[in-house]
Amino acid sequence: MVRTTATWRKTNKWAVLDSNQRPIDYESTALTTELTAPSHVSMSVYEPIAARSTVAGYGSATRRWYDRGMKLYTRRGDDGTTQLFGGQRVNKDDLRVETNGCVDELNSSIGLARCACAHEQLTVILRDVQDRLFELGADLATPEGQSTAMPRIGGPHVETAEDQIDAVCQPLPELENFVLPGGSDLAARLHLARSVCRRAERLAVKLARQETINTHALIYLNRLSDLLFAMARRANQLEQIDDVPWAGRT
Repeated sequence: MVRTTATWRKTNKWAVLDSNQRPIDYESTALTTELTAPSHVSMSVYEPIAARSTVAGYGSATRRWYDRGMKLYTRRGDDGTTQLFGGQRVNKDDLRVETNGCVDELNSSIGLARCACAHEQLTVILRDVQDRLFELGADLATPEGQSTAMPRIGGPHVETAEDQIDAVCQPLPELENFVLPGGSDLAARLHLARSVCRRAERLAVKLARQETINTHALIYLNRLSDLLFAMARRANQLEQIDDVPWAGRT
C-alpha cells in the first residue's frame, strides 16, 4: 500500500511504501520502511533523503516523516505476511521471523529488568545489550547478501560481552552449587531474560540449519545468556540477598 506523507519542503509529496517493517513495529525490532519517489518527483531530489533513511541509526529523514504523522498500522500485513530487508515477503510464522520475534521478546524482557535496576554497572550493561539486540534483529531480518549497509553482529560485539561477563563475575564468590532463578526481584527478571535468550538461541540454531545466517549472531546469543546469568548473581550480591541454591533430591 502506498501512502502519501506531508509535503517535503512544501513542494514535493513523498510516497511511502510501508513494508510493515519499521523500527517501531511491534512484530520486529529490526525492520524498517522503504521510501520510494512518485514518478513525477526527480530522483536527484529523492536519493539523499532515502540515503539518510537507511537502517544504520534510522536516520533523520526516517524520524522526520514519522513525526509528520505516519500511522502505526499499514494493512500490508493483514494477509499474514511481512517483508524482510531485500524485499522478500514471507509468512509471519516463518522461522526467520519467529527467531527475530524472540529476540524482540528478549529485548523487552531486558527492558523489564532495567526498570527494576538501581545499580549503575548493571544498568549500563543492560542498555548496551538492548542496543546490540536491536542490531541483531536487523541482522536476522536481512538474508545474507541482501545489504552491505546493514549493521551486523561481529567479533567485537562478542568480545565486549565476554569483557562484561568478566567484569560482573570479578566480585562474585565461586559458584559451588546450581542456583534456582530468584532471590531479588531484579535477579528473577534477569533469569527470565536469560531463559528467553536461550530460546532465541535455539531458534537461531534451527534457522542456521535451514538458511545461511551470521555465525557471530549465534555466538553472541550464547555469550549473552551467560552474561545474564552472571548479572542475576551480581544483582543478588548488590542487594545483599543470597542466591537460591538447588537442593536436589533428599
